[in-house]
Amino acid sequence: MPAFQQAHDFSITGSTFNDYSVNNSSGIGPLVYLQQFVASGAAHDSHERFPPPQCHPATRERVLRVILAWAKLPQNERLKRVLWLHAPAGMGKSAIAQTVAEQCDELDILAATFFFHRLDPKRNRAERLVASIVLQLCESIPELVQHVEAVIQSTPTILTKSLPIQLKRLIIDPMHKITPMDEDRVVIIDGLDECVGAEPNRVDPAQEQLLILQLIDTLVSSDLPLCLLICCRPESWLKDGFQSLARLWARVADIDLCQHSDMDADIETYFCSEFTRIRERSSVAASWPSTHNLKTLIYKASGQFIYAATVIRYIDDPWGTPTDRLDVILSADMPADHNPLQALDNLYLAILTQCPNRELTLEVLGCLKVCVEACLLGGISSTWPAPAHMLEAIRHWPRQALRGLHSLVRINGKATEAPFFHATFCEFLASPVRSKSFHIPPYHCLQLLGDSCLLYLESQSRTPLDWDTPFGQ
Repeated sequence: MPAFQQAHDFSITGSTFNDYSVNNSSGIGPLVYLQQFVASGAAHDSHERFPPPQCHPATRERVLRVILAWAKLPQNERLKRVLWLHAPAGMGKSAIAQTVAEQCDELDILAATFFFHRLDPKRNRAERLVASIVLQLCESIPELVQHVEAVIQSTPTILTKSLPIQLKRLIIDPMHKITPMDEDRVVIIDGLDECVGAEPNRVDPAQEQLLILQLIDTLVSSDLPLCLLICCRPESWLKDGFQSLARLWARVADIDLCQHSDMDADIETYFCSEFTRIRERSSVAASWPSTHNLKTLIYKASGQFIYAATVIRYIDDPWGTPTDRLDVILSADMPADHNPLQALDNLYLAILTQCPNRELTLEVLGCLKVCVEACLLGGISSTWPAPAHMLEAIRHWPRQALRGLHSLVRINGKATEAPFFHATFCEFLASPVRSKSFHIPPYHCLQLLGDSCLLYLESQSRTPLDWDTPFGQ
């Protein structure tokens, strides 16, 4: 009963009233209240993300088949409840997550989605994750509504409590109260590495991301008809976080996008399709671009869809001539008045600025860059470890030297593989206009690395080289 029912002829001043009442007659009051705590732009079909990134037709078919086959598994055949898709920066993970979400939605097996974004204050932290998933679950599984509403009505402050409590009261307990479901529903969380928290400069974002992994651990251990697709960069702390939660790690199947996709073929398909469209619009010769130029672009992309999309967006500018703008892209000289690869450079700069020890970061990148410039990897046995791993031992770098750069630098692999995932990254570092304070001149660390190699060989001449040294943890 309202506190002031039938009261009259009085006034109250200097007070604040919080109205937690709900519209019981319509049954939507609690969910309207819940909406105040969600990140509306985090859903795959939200207006804020429209148009969302999607896989280009006839690309990513291999990895999409793997993910959808896992999503459609019968409950009695599902061995892993979590699928972790990871790849370096700019490889199109969000487009894959979006495409999977749309296809699962069509199959009526989608439960909820959350797309993190480091620049959106509602989508760059964990605090709205549970509420957002709860609201979507109420839409995809209507049987949950009455149980979720009951919790909000009885405890209106539930949405201000800790995330583990919200998870238990609003998802786990209600799910246990409904009729058991015959098939699993899919929850998709994209961009976990972009969950940086409210104060990333003061509090390590890894703590916020580890909290989410702990929530996922609790969720998948609660015997619910839910399976989760997690898409993010292969950051070292996320690898450690997964593996530190033994119960969760036992339920995880991980997919390295670099190993489960036809990267160059997908990039070629995209380029060919887009160049055909541009030729038709601009009346450019059918022979454009040349086979050589197309192969150069594919090589520079290194599987990066962000590079390919940036190139096409620049060439397709209606105020320019496509042939001239392609020449700009392929030129070694940067235009004086603009940067055609600004979107790609923003990605690189965002990753680099997260590294707290800039001096050490520049040394590490400089040494790796010299390996490329001076062709120091020629003739090295393919059985040797990745260049970054070798240089760690030679230069005695601390364990955290590349902790924040796992999405740019190849940590695991063979000595014969390029130290950087992206062919354009060396060009970025070499350009003071593009890389700004992270500029590294050609051969900048050659003397440093040469001296270090001689000293190391002298000190280790009678000691076997230990390639098992953990790197970048």
